[in-house]
Amino acid sequence: MTNFNDLSSQSKTWIYTSEREFTSQEIELINNKAKDFIADWESHGKSVKGLIEIRYNRFIFIYADDQSDTLCGRATDSSVRFIQELEQELNISLMDRMLIAYKEENQITTTSLPDFQNLITEQKITENTTVFNCILTQKSELENWEVPAKNSWHKQLIGSV
Repeated sequence: MTNFNDLSSQSKTWIYTSEREFTSQEIELINNKAKDFIADWESHGKSVKGLIEIRYNRFIFIYADDQSDTLCGRATDSSVRFIQELEQELNISLMDRMLIAYKEENQITTTSLPDFQNLITEQKITENTTVFNCILTQKSELENWEVPAKNSWHKQLIGSV
């Protein structure tokens, strides 16, 4: 299994958000399925150097170390199928890109985009609220994952109020 530090900073990165925390049994299931998926993950007949990790019992990160930019569409599609299978097995949504994650009193909370905008209007979300920027696409961008809203794409929403 590939170690996070062994992945290139240019590794492709996909971040999936769960609307709730995973249970310990779900984490074990995800980790076991992830090991199997990574062991069989191929692009153009060659093994993909990849990693799947869970953060905060709520986010699934998939990394593909693709320094030569040769990750084929079939390899990408198989990672999406992996997530879709987890969704079905865990009865949870992981691919809802309208789900916003942020910290509220040091707890991670998720809400829909319209509800997030309402929280901004009510001034319950401010430019200093910690948000999770799950649209990042490379490992090198991870320093911008958990940041104040003013340092993320979320600032567009705050500025529109």
